[in-house]
Amino acid sequence: GGGSGGGGEALLHACVAEEVPPERAVAWAAALLNGAAPSRVLVLELLKKYQHANPLVRFTAVNPLREPARAREVIRHCRLPAQARNLIIFEANQRMQIVTHGQLTKMDASRTEKGDLVFKRTAFLGELHFTSAINAVSNPVMPRVYFLTGHGERSTEDTAPDSRVGFGLAASGMVTDNYSIGTLSFSQDPAIPADAAAIIIPGPTRDLSEESAQLLHNYLKTGGRILLLLEPNPPQGIQPFLNRWGLRIKDGII
Repeated sequence: GGGSGGGGEALLHACVAEEVPPERAVAWAAALLNGAAPSRVLVLELLKKYQHANPLVRFTAVNPLREPARAREVIRHCRLPAQARNLIIFEANQRMQIVTHGQLTKMDASRTEKGDLVFKRTAFLGELHFTSAINAVSNPVMPRVYFLTGHGERSTEDTAPDSRVGFGLAASGMVTDNYSIGTLSFSQDPAIPADAAAIIIPGPTRDLSEESAQLLHNYLKTGGRILLLLEPNPPQGIQPFLNRWGLRIKDGII
């Protein structure tokens, strides 16, 4: 792998190989980067690190101005518009994930003494999005995670950035990391879905009923996974459920 030299627009062509037979071409991901894109060097260097860490991750760079045939081939394969640029597309196992150039950079806005608005890059988010994309295309199964409702839990619908009670941003982040998200209400259906890879109970404010606690207990006994997130001084009715697993929650704040 490597990067293209010179200026102009660069078409980055990255490959991800996961359990690909040697007689087959490796699955690949393509990224279209303008030669003047401010994150271009960071993207290339990061992909080199992925390739060094795992030889199944490969990439090459294609310059559309110098290699227009190769560029058209990649664009045609990905079914992208002819002028598509500034995209990084990871593909493996007949699945595709696209990372836009805008996702790679966190920008903060400020004003100068004259009142002019100035944008400054404060973080490069390539590792976050590249790792999520590679996980998404290389894993054959998308794990299904359920958020329990009905006990005053935090809402996965609340995505306000300044919210102190919502859990929507966390749920969105899980979707980015290749998890399928659902909600679970025992009052509507007193059973745990067979495809539940895990159950999250985010900040319950009311006690678990005996029936709900028994369903969760049985789920754990059969190898299930539960992430229980509690606020300080949680409902006392949750403690009997935890006692069965040797756990005790003390009152107070550390």
